[in-house]
Amino acid sequence: MNVVMADIEVDRLTAAASSLDKQSNSEVLAVPTDVSDSVQVNRLAAKAGEAFGKVHVLCNNAGVLLPNRPIWQNDLDDWKWLMGVNLWGVVHGIQAFLPNMIDAGEEGHVVNTASAAGLSPFPGIGPYCAAKHAVAALTEVLDQDLRKAGSTIHVSVLCPGAVASDIAGAARNRPGWQPRPGDIEALQTSAANLATGVNPDHVGDLVFEAIREQRFYVFTDETTRARGQQRAEAIRFDVAPSRWER
Repeated sequence: MNVVMADIEVDRLTAAASSLDKQSNSEVLAVPTDVSDSVQVNRLAAKAGEAFGKVHVLCNNAGVLLPNRPIWQNDLDDWKWLMGVNLWGVVHGIQAFLPNMIDAGEEGHVVNTASAAGLSPFPGIGPYCAAKHAVAALTEVLDQDLRKAGSTIHVSVLCPGAVASDIAGAARNRPGWQPRPGDIEALQTSAANLATGVNPDHVGDLVFEAIREQRFYVFTDETTRARGQQRAEAIRFDVAPSRWER
């Protein structure tokens, strides 16, 4: 497959595209994009079409995170930026790409990245949890809508646990971000915890398998699956997930 890659950080995007281009026989197109901006995502879709024609696999994967703090201590700019990337980025991707994928009448797949935090609550990252719960829900509805329409497009929602990514450093891209006391230490702790997480290459393999097998939920570890099951049990017994004990 040919690959179109998008990211807000031009240098990192260029390096990633160059690395992939050297490892494969596919053509790779890098398009700097702020997924929170619908105009830029529409431009991304247009460039993908101009370069390669039809799009068959769409991965809405951009995600950002802020330092842990009680939910009432996140200001509105925190909420707007995080929702703009984590939720609206997925919405913009669907709006920009999916209609043409459906009209093409060929098999295809959409992968939306939610999180373990999209199935179960985690203290200290309220806006992130809210956005990822929304991504999980909209992906579930998207699957229903596509099935009802008789589409040949399938859907998966990726719910990763800890992955060795750089998401703990994402605040560097928040416009006007000024760290509060304790933020740097909190981010360093998050980064250290993530460093021991699942290898991103393994996550890629899991996603590829899910696309081929047309599986809906994609988990990176059994702990994440168990947290989702625990939340379901808490709902069954009308208990707050934070107070549920087996």
